[in-house]
Amino acid sequence: MSTGNINHQIEATAQEDPSNFWVFNNGITLLTTAVHVEGNTITLSGVAIINGAQTTGSLAKAASRGSIGNVEIQVRVIQCNDPDLAALVTRYNNTQNPIKAWELRASDPIQKSIQAEFDKLGITYQLRRSAQRRRATDVIYDRLGPNLSAFYGDPIAAHKNKAELFENEGKYRGLFSVESSVRNLLFIYRLADAVAAAKAELRARLDQGAASDDDKKKYEYFRYGAFAFAVMHACAEVLGLWLASKDPRFKRAVTFADDTLLDPEASRALLVKLVEAVLGPIHAYLNSKDAYQELKTQAGVDAMVAHAKEIVEQVRVMKPDNYAEVMDQLVLS
Repeated sequence: MSTGNINHQIEATAQEDPSNFWVFNNGITLLTTAVHVEGNTITLSGVAIINGAQTTGSLAKAASRGSIGNVEIQVRVIQCNDPDLAALVTRYNNTQNPIKAWELRASDPIQKSIQAEFDKLGITYQLRRSAQRRRATDVIYDRLGPNLSAFYGDPIAAHKNKAELFENEGKYRGLFSVESSVRNLLFIYRLADAVAAAKAELRARLDQGAASDDDKKKYEYFRYGAFAFAVMHACAEVLGLWLASKDPRFKRAVTFADDTLLDPEASRALLVKLVEAVLGPIHAYLNSKDAYQELKTQAGVDAMVAHAKEIVEQVRVMKPDNYAEVMDQLVLS
């Protein structure tokens, strides 16, 4: 239905059936910075109509043409002094897209602090959908959260309960805090890119007809949404073999030296080596099992990761230089 027809119907209802206007109309939503109540009088400061402009305009037009009687209208008032949250409220009162849990956290001072620290590194930390054109070098906040969960030890939540990571205060603070190191966050984000790159390489071999049977099976594991997060978790545990003795909280401190970390290609190339180091043992473990069932539970993932750690450590002992290129660049922030 055209906007003109909608406006005409609103005007007609106001003039012809004013007592039922509030029943037929969705009402209007007002955004204000302050609400003052005194007796039966409500005063709003700094009012903006964020939904219902058509209704308001049509009522004004109908009134100019004659009486609109005892028209009543539903009014929802939202008091908000946070410009970022106000922008979200305005947006989602004018779209069918549901507001995401992570977007409600975008105005958190911790996120603003993280964004400022990324700025110092010359990296854009995207806190909102369509805030600006996204570049390959940007860090996307809503993608970062689940990967932090997987790396820090909860790959199941990363896959199954992304919204809860941001809705649950304890889970959210377990991922983002005043102690968060942006270099650690960037390292984990780069690792997620490396997992995606390893998957893409397997796909390329398949497309080129150069994939081995093992390559085909490894690629098939990525069909399961939980698999990439399980690989992130496995990589974190393998890093613990090399770093836990230096810092028991290594997962929240590990990163690369800046020259490598701030070079997306160099850091990805090294991290792909780490990913490939765990993919082999993971495949050896899953090859004789039902991968879907193993990846469904934390216990299944933990058993898989324990196997991968054992194999990687055996390789490191037998061939000390095998992972030296990656290990030499690791630092604790």
